[in-house]
Amino acid sequence: MKQTVQEILIPEKKEPAVLKKPAAKSRADGISRKTESSVKMKPVPRKPSDPLATARTAVAQLETIDGKMIRQRLDMMNLRRSSSIRLMLTRIFRSAVEPEELMRSIREEAEKIVTNEDRKELEMVRVLSENSFLEPVVRLLCLAVEKGV
Repeated sequence: MKQTVQEILIPEKKEPAVLKKPAAKSRADGISRKTESSVKMKPVPRKPSDPLATARTAVAQLETIDGKMIRQRLDMMNLRRSSSIRLMLTRIFRSAVEPEELMRSIREEAEKIVTNEDRKELEMVRVLSENSFLEPVVRLLCLAVEKGV
C-alpha cells in the first residue's frame, strides 16, 4: 500500500465530530431595521406641569451647571462634537437665563430639526438624558419638535 505525500503530511482524522453549540444570535439579528422614511419620534412622556413651569425648573437646575459639565454629559452620550443636536443643546443652554428666553430659544432650535438623522439623534438624547440635568430641556425640545411636525 503506497501513501501519497499529502496523506503522510496531513493525516486524516477518523474521530467523531465534536458536537458544537449553535452560535448565539448577535444583538443586531434581534433588532428590526427601520428605513429612514419610517422613523418617527416616540411620544414624549407628558408631565403634569406646563412648559413654562418646566422651563423654570430647567433654569433653576442649570444655574449650578457650567459649560464643562454640559460638554462632559454630551460626550458621555457619544454625540459628535459637530452634531447639530449637540450644537443646538449648547446654544439652548447658553440662553437659559430666564424661562421665557429659554422657551424662545427652544422654539427657534426646534425649527432647525428637519432631517430624520437629527430626529433619531434627538430621540437617543431624550432616552439617555432621563434622570439628568439635561432632561427638562431635552423634553421641552422634543415637545417643540413634535408640535412643529
